[in-house]
Amino acid sequence: MEISLDKVATSVLFVIMTTLSCMILNWVWLRPKYLERCLRKQGLVGNSYRLFFGDTKDSSMMIKQACSKP
Repeated sequence: MEISLDKVATSVLFVIMTTLSCMILNWVWLRPKYLERCLRKQGLVGNSYRLFFGDTKDSSMMIKQACSKP
């Protein structure tokens, strides 16, 4: 039974890519949702976490509403 170098390299690359994807998932989605849940338990209410654009849609609508009134 012989282990070739390209199989080892593929395995190492797979482990690295899996680890990086888990770290990115934690940074982008899991940690913000966890913090949101903790803050809601403490009684703080606000907009829920949205991945890419956040509150930009809500804030642009509020600015538009505020500018429309004299």
